[in-house]
Amino acid sequence: MNHTRPWGVLTLLPVLFLMAHARAAVPVAPQAVAMIAATPAVKETTGLAKDVAAIPLDVIDVLRLPLGLVQVVACPLPEISAADGVRNIGKGLVAPFFLVFDILKLPYETVNHVGGLADAGGLPVK
Repeated sequence: MNHTRPWGVLTLLPVLFLMAHARAAVPVAPQAVAMIAATPAVKETTGLAKDVAAIPLDVIDVLRLPLGLVQVVACPLPEISAADGVRNIGKGLVAPFFLVFDILKLPYETVNHVGGLADAGGLPVK
């Protein structure tokens, strides 16, 4: 049988109450305030880094076209399938369009992230 002890919970409540009030009395360090203020700036900077990192990944995807062609030609060999080659050809054919789209989108996203950074208080705006 599973017996619960209600007095165990009742003894824990005053401890939690004291911990909550003791925490409120502790002064906040300036480093903690700076870290809390920098959190939105980190979010915006990370978003911009992801947008910039998408461009080299698209360049790598362009190289899937010749890889797929080699796979289709070499498909009689063991461990090489024509289905993988056709899949790589398909990804390699659309990759230049994604690359151009990401390059054209980058200035807009840069302005958007810098504006979000300024709104978050990370940049001084005069």
